[in-house]
Amino acid sequence: MFKPTISLCSALSKRTKRVKVQILRDFPRLRLFKGEVKDVKPSLMINYLHYENGARYIHKDSDIDNELLAESSKRIKDFTAAEKELEKQMKLKSQADLTMLKQVLTPKEEGKKAEVEKPSVKSSAIDSSVGTDTVKIPGL
Repeated sequence: MFKPTISLCSALSKRTKRVKVQILRDFPRLRLFKGEVKDVKPSLMINYLHYENGARYIHKDSDIDNELLAESSKRIKDFTAAEKELEKQMKLKSQADLTMLKQVLTPKEEGKKAEVEKPSVKSSAIDSSVGTDTVKIPGL
């Protein structure tokens, strides 16, 4: 017979428990980079990060390698500056593209005159001589 136990509530502790680690290698797929201090799930640390010295546990604040941390912060600042510069270049490029599109798409005066001078064509897709009386549908 099934005997209920108290250990059924263990899922909550697995979701909320985090460990503090310092990353020693880059993990771009996980968006973790060298020198960062992060709170991660214990399973991530055991299965991926701790493998081949990818990260280390931080038990006290004195365990943090400050040189790696400073290098990481400098790297992040450089990355954000490069990202902002790239955004500015993209804005300038998009503005230039928009002006070129406006120049191409705006009809010239000669084009407008040619459109006005064209005679209208009186043919249409639906001819008035074709109707249900004149069309024979096989099988009906």
